[in-house]
Amino acid sequence: MIADPLFWSRFIQTAETLYLTRSLRFRDEYRDQLLESMSLTDGMHILEAGCGPGLLCHRPGEWLPQSRFNVFSR
Repeated sequence: MIADPLFWSRFIQTAETLYLTRSLRFRDEYRDQLLESMSLTDGMHILEAGCGPGLLCHRPGEWLPQSRFNVFSR
């Protein structure tokens, strides 16, 4: 039997599950490490392309209240 090349997983995550698993990566206890690794500082203008549910901007947006985030996804 040949596998369908468009079928990539038997375990498709719902949007809610995907958001939860990503949010665990952006916990407050990792704030400084995450901001430093992404070179983000308060007051920046940040563009996130292909953001999906936009979690990358949610947490840093809370941590960097003077920053401006622009996001888009298809």
